Amino acid sequence: MASAAKDVCSWHRIIAHSQEEADAEQAALIASGGAREGDNFIYRIIAGVPRSSHGVAQ
Repeated sequence: MASAAKDVCSWHRIIAHSQEEADAEQAALIASGGAREGDNFIYRIIAGVPRSSHGVAQ
């Protein structure tokens, strides 16, 4: 039974500003040993609202 627990994939949450940033964070997590290939990852991509070049809308 204890050996079955080793086969369970962990879940990791990555919050980033772009897909490229999220991919890089996932690769770094795996390279550092904080995650394994085959683990589950949830990406949350935070996209900012574009600002007007004329300032705040009135």
